[in-house]
Amino acid sequence: MPHATMLTASDVPRIMLAIERDDAGEWIARLDCGHSRHLRHRPPLSAMPWLLDEAERTARIGQAIECGRCAQCEPPEGLERYRSQHFDEQSLPAALCGEHRLRAGVWGRLELQRGRLGFVADAIAYRRSLVAPAVQWIPPGVTHRVVLDGAMAMQLDFARLPAPG
Repeated sequence: MPHATMLTASDVPRIMLAIERDDAGEWIARLDCGHSRHLRHRPPLSAMPWLLDEAERTARIGQAIECGRCAQCEPPEGLERYRSQHFDEQSLPAALCGEHRLRAGVWGRLELQRGRLGFVADAIAYRRSLVAPAVQWIPPGVTHRVVLDGAMAMQLDFARLPAPG
């Protein structure tokens, strides 16, 4: 298994929760994964004429757009851990070796403390061979699995952004 495979942003669509201007006056979309993404209407490289009309911008809220940071398994800032589990090669549930996904809004943080472990997200062509000590972030909604490679110990943390307000 190769060390890591790069992803493309088109592999991880997210929902736009808001479209607003940042401190520099640039348009950004706030995404359901916790990231933000700059939006630019600069033809011919980037054509988003809908940014120029308030009604069209508002109509885009709730629609999908790609998140490059999720494609790189990069967590957003401000996540708060709410649950942790520890596993070794004997206690690792079989379900984690089969394809599964985290629910919307939940990020996983796999910390390999001892041994080797494969991490695979076939749907987005991401494969990584972890050798302790190593950390792998897991974005919400991305189908993935782990592959045992002998004796190991790991901690799996679940995190989410704090509720607004």
